[in-house]
Formats: sequence, C-alpha cells, structure tokens
Amino acid sequence: MIAGLPNLYVDEISYAFSPWDFFYELYKILSFKRKAGLVEMRKDNKHAILLLVIMFVIALTSFVSGDSGNLSFKAKPGGDVRMDGNNIVWMSYNNGNWDIYHMDISTGVETQITHDSGTQGNPDVWQNYIVWQSNGENGSRNFDIYLYDMESKQEKKISNIEGDHQDPIISNGKVVWVDTEYGERNIMLYDIKTETLDKVSSDGAQAFGISFDGQVISWMDARDGDFDIYLYDTSQKTEKQITYGLGDELDPLVSDGKVVWMVSHNGVSQVYMYETKNGYTTKLTAGRDNHRPIAFSGDSVLIIKDDKLVLNDVNRIVEQPIKSPSGTIPKQAFLYENKVIWYDGKGIVEEKVSDAVKRGLIAENDGQEPANPTPTPTPSPNNKHSASDKDDRDSSENDKQEVNGRILIRYDRDNIIGSQDGRMTMKIAAGTFDKDTYIIINQDSQFKGDGYLCLTPVYRWHIEGNVKPQKPIEISISYKNITLNHNPKKICLYEIQDNEIPKPITLKIDHQSNMLTSTVRDNGKAALMIYNKEFNDTEKHWASDVLEIIAAHHIINGYEDGSFKPDKDMTRAEFVKILISSLHINKEDIQAYDINFIDVPENYWASEYINIAYEKGWISGYNGKFNPNDTITREQMASILMRAYKDIAAYAESSSDDKPNLSDYKDKDKISPWALEAMKEAVELGIINGYNNELSPGRNATRAEAAVMLYRYLEKLGKM
Repeated sequence: MIAGLPNLYVDEISYAFSPWDFFYELYKILSFKRKAGLVEMRKDNKHAILLLVIMFVIALTSFVSGDSGNLSFKAKPGGDVRMDGNNIVWMSYNNGNWDIYHMDISTGVETQITHDSGTQGNPDVWQNYIVWQSNGENGSRNFDIYLYDMESKQEKKISNIEGDHQDPIISNGKVVWVDTEYGERNIMLYDIKTETLDKVSSDGAQAFGISFDGQVISWMDARDGDFDIYLYDTSQKTEKQITYGLGDELDPLVSDGKVVWMVSHNGVSQVYMYETKNGYTTKLTAGRDNHRPIAFSGDSVLIIKDDKLVLNDVNRIVEQPIKSPSGTIPKQAFLYENKVIWYDGKGIVEEKVSDAVKRGLIAENDGQEPANPTPTPTPSPNNKHSASDKDDRDSSENDKQEVNGRILIRYDRDNIIGSQDGRMTMKIAAGTFDKDTYIIINQDSQFKGDGYLCLTPVYRWHIEGNVKPQKPIEISISYKNITLNHNPKKICLYEIQDNEIPKPITLKIDHQSNMLTSTVRDNGKAALMIYNKEFNDTEKHWASDVLEIIAAHHIINGYEDGSFKPDKDMTRAEFVKILISSLHINKEDIQAYDINFIDVPENYWASEYINIAYEKGWISGYNGKFNPNDTITREQMASILMRAYKDIAAYAESSSDDKPNLSDYKDKDKISPWALEAMKEAVELGIINGYNNELSPGRNATRAEAAVMLYRYLEKLGKM
C-alpha cells in the first residue's frame, strides 16, 4: 500500500469530501469527542457540526452534479482513492449505495466488488487483496472489516471480535485497523497467512490516522489529551511513543521504517521525520508557511506548502516545487516506484518523476540546495544569514531558532535551541564553537531504572563531527504541567551516561518557573527524574523530610544496611565531600591542583574533594594538616559554608531590624573568635538556627544536622 492522504481538513473542503465523509466525521465528533480529526475543529463541537453541515451541502452538490475525468470512472469515486501497483480501489455511490470498486490500470477494466445494501467504505488494496469496512445488510450493525481475494473471488469478515472496526490498511500480508470498543480506539493487526488477530496498542489508546508500510504501524494517539505519534513494529512486537509535544502532532505517514508527520506550533505547521533504525528525529521544513505531508515513499515526501506542492528529499532536506497536471492542488497524490500519481477528482494521472521534471511539473534544481555535501536543514528566518553578513543582523536573531532535528549553530552569536515539546532548551554562547556547527536533538522514551521516577522524555543531543565546545553549554528542562505526587524539591536533572547510570548534574533550580538547569561539555542524554530513597531509621526523626530530599539528590547515600544513622557524628572529610558533591564541582574545573595536606595522602578516599575545597579557599587546615577524620563542629561547618557561599553568591549583609541576632542566643560567647563573623552571617541567612536559644557552636555536628545545614545553604543558592 502506498502512504497517501490520511485526513481531511476544513480549509480543503473541495478535496475529496463526500456525503460519506460528513456522516463519518459527525459520528466521530459525537461518539468520541474527537479533538483534532479535522484540524480546525477543536474548540467547540457545535461549531464543528455547523461546518460539517456546510461541507455536506457542498459535497452533496458536487456529488449530484458529477464530473468527468481523464481516466474515465464509470462509478465516480466518493472518498479516498487507494492504489497499489496497477490496482486502484475506491468507494462510490454509483448505484444508490456505497460500494467498493476496483480498476486495473493496465487494462482499464473496472469492477464492482461489493453489492451489499449496507455501507461499504474506506477500501485499501495490496497485490490481489482488497479490504474495506462494512456495516452489514441495511446498515444494521457496527462496522466490520472484510477481506477480498481477487484471484479466488472469495470474501470474508476478518474482524471477529466485538466492537466498531474502521479505517483498514493492508500491506505485506497484514491488515491493520482501529477498533472502537469500550470507548477506546485500539490498533488491531490481522495476519492473512496465519489468520490471527491481535490488539497491538496499549490499553487506553485513542488512535487516529493510521499509516502502515508492512512492518511499522504509525498513528496519532490522544490517550494523554493532546495527539502524539506512536509506532508499533510488527517484527519486534513493540509499541513506542516518539513525540511528547505539548500540542498536537498529526497525520503520520510511514515508509521504509521512517515516519513523517505534521507539528503545529505557534500557528505554523512543520513536517518532521523519525527514523526507526537510529531513533533520530529530523525537521524537514522551516519558514512561515504551513506544511502538511500528503504522500511518502522511500526518500521523498510530497508536501502541501500553503497553496503550493513541494517534493522534499529527506536525505538532503531540500525542496522542489511541483505543479499538478491541472495546475491546482490535487485531491490526492501518491509516490510509488519513482512515480508521481495524481487523483484530481476526475481521473488518474501517472507520471515518472524524471518525466515530470522534463515537462516542468517538477522544477529541476529549483529547490533549496545544501550548503555543504552533508544534509542541511531548510533555513528558518532566524537562521537566514551567512557569516559574511553578520554586521547586518539584528537582535531578533538571538531568539529561539529551531527545535529538534538537525540544527545549525552559528559560531559568532548566541544560539537558543530546544526540544520539540518545549521542555528542554540549550543556550549556546557565541564562541562556543570556532565555526558553524550542527547539533542533532532527539527525544527518547522515558528512562526506567530501579528507584527512579522519570518525569520527562530523555533528551539526546549530538554535536556533529565530534567538535568539542570551548565553553560550557547550558541545558534547562522544565517540569511545568507535570502532575507530581512527590515533593518537587526531590526533582533532579540527570545526565544518562553510556552505561545507562544516571548522574545528577543539577546546578540551579527555579521552582517558580519549574525549571532545572545545568551545563554540559559534550554529547549526551538528560532527563528530569525523582530518585526515591528511604532509610530504615529516619521515619520519625525530626530531619526526615530534609534527609529524603538530600538523598534524592544523591548528596548523602546512607549505609549498606539501609540506615542513615542521623545522630552519628560527621567527620570533616565527610562534610567536605558532601559539600563538593552537592555543587557538582569537578577537579577539571580547578585551575591548579598541586596541594596536599600532610595527613591527606593522594590515595585517601576524600583527597580529591579536600583538595578542591582547599583550592577554592573554603578550608585552610592547621600546621599543614586537615585532620580529615576528626569530627566537625557546628561552627566549623558554618565557617566552611559561608566561605563557599561568598565565593559562589553575592553576599550582602541585611540591614533589617528584624534579622536574627547573635544576642538572641544564650551561648553566643562560646563562639570561637575566628568563627564569630561566619556564625553571624549563617544565622542571618537562616543556614543555622540553633535549639532552645542555643547555637552549640563547639558541639560535634551530627549527620542529620550537617544535612539540614547543607540543605538550607543549597536553598539559598537556588540549587535545591
């Protein structure tokens, strides 16, 4: 079966809209409250029904008046025409009833296939088999799917389960359709050879717009509210969601393991392509025109671009304008074996692409040429300038450029790019690369791992040519509009490493904008997740809530027996380690790294963290020693935290009369002179609060106290 026109649109009511289509669309609106079957009919069903009535009148008028065609049909097509090789099938009201007809192009012989009194519609053809849907004699029951063998002239019903069965497609010896039983819209798969029938979509599916290339089934599914694109691989027997847009993703077409579809964003619709073999998503179109794919075969996509037709080469990502034989946009068009096949409502015109070029139907060398030998995306308005005219650019070019797919990064200006669903953005500063570079962004399904709750898709980016960025790239992911059953402060931004082990990399959290931010320096994958870690000895502890949050960020992991030991004293080495870990500081970020305390040998388990803290000036030690195994006091913790705070954030002493004051604490005189200023500042910031009007500055700090002080510190920095 050829991937052809899957859906009808309000602004194209003259394109193959029949009285049958009216009743079918009305049925879907009333029965399923369809949100986007006819794309413009989304906001109000009353308006949709009114428009459908108007469309019905127009379609009926056209039907009664009749047309004559280039390739004469005795029975005028009243719905989609479907083709495979020399076989054409269609539905017609020729004899006062909707029946299925077939024509052999090679002979011109036209045959009426069905003669039932009910309604036969939505036919499809593959080799010598025809499928359609029928509601039986006199239309007395739900629709079922029928299979007809043109060689044996045998007809049989293949939808042998309860429900309403619609929209059959046949290819490679298999038939797929939609079953609407129980308020769901599930994908059914029938194998002609084995005569087996299976439901292949997950429970709760709301499938529309099926496409099938013989191996991969693609459809748009509204199970989560908005339409997203789903796939089912018949050989691997797996279902996969490939888009996670906040809006609707519509009209998928599948061919040779690739899927193209339409995305409407900010009032402009673009075409994207997904490759099943590598999981890459590519943006095929750009600009301010609206694009909709109507046919897909091999490496070519036929696209309606506003009021024009273009042929898109998915390898080079270039467009060639096309003129239909009639000079207007056809009702349907197909791509098949390097042929363009037109159905203009009158007849069929079949022509080789090479001949169409010769006759001027396809413009030779009139499309977007690649900028280099490798495939390039069609430039957007924000990406239209070359490096040679940079002086003519205005500030608007620093706005968001492109989403998903292969994106051009201009080396000499700031670039903002992102994922198709709008949740992930990457900010790439001017000078990050020394030349114009391409980054490929894709979205994978959610990460699954023990203890991890994945909130977003896994966003994957790849810098072409293994070019190393000279500056960090800022990456941000939003959890806006995600239903949470957990404290949002447990959310962490993770990089998914090659070994599929998540690494927390959160550098900044803004819970007002629901955004987590970090930086990356290479290719990678990232997602927002919650790590649920519970300890067996903290449930009733005063610090239990904070300990769960700290553990969710992998700052303190606890012990192998599942305990945390909250009241155990913390050592100086342990505290420095959790501080450096919480800030995600790597030794590569330290300019010099040649200092060691005499009691911290190179092979000491915390030597890296201690030396980083020393290089940053947060610790100093005494007489060349750090005393890593000594317990840390509360005033020592406050001193280290305030040095780190002043180094990272701009600290300004509050002038408020209501600020906490050391004089409010009974044991203020017990604070060591060297720690007095740090304790004062820590109290002012709320990092240390004391208990019963006592700060206990010289007392050993427990693991729980250290965790809570660090948590408050990270909150002040916007990192928790």
